[in-house]
Amino acid sequence: MLSGKSWEDLLQQSNPDTTCEIASDAGVSDNPSPTATQAFQMNSGWIAPSKPLPKVTFKELVELYIKDLGARGKSPGHMKDISQVAVKHYYPFFGEDKDITEISYLNHILPFINHLRCQVSKQTKKKLTEATCNRLCGYLRSIFRFAPRVRIVVS
Repeated sequence: MLSGKSWEDLLQQSNPDTTCEIASDAGVSDNPSPTATQAFQMNSGWIAPSKPLPKVTFKELVELYIKDLGARGKSPGHMKDISQVAVKHYYPFFGEDKDITEISYLNHILPFINHLRCQVSKQTKKKLTEATCNRLCGYLRSIFRFAPRVRIVVS
């Protein structure tokens, strides 16, 4: 949701009678111009799914993200680090089989951040540093920002 409004609300606010012209190489296309709603959907990259999105578990999302990191040339060490963080911190808290559409900021992410700040390192026997908490939250943010890019969820 954007500023408390759903996509449907935002799309209904646009004027459906407003059209925009799409020019082809040879001039104006013979196809009817799309409505403002259709143009918004095309330009934003968001297209309403014609069938229900597949259920994707949190573990599947993390694995897809790690594969994407490899495809983009990230180091094996970085991918291993995220994998280890997922096993040590994310899976025990969120669960491996949790549907990612069920994870919300208020009910899951904020409690996870508070949980991290109370964790004690097994090596140092001290609370995790703020830098460690920020790094773990940064990885988690990147994982969830990856989902809409591969059209797993509609953001």
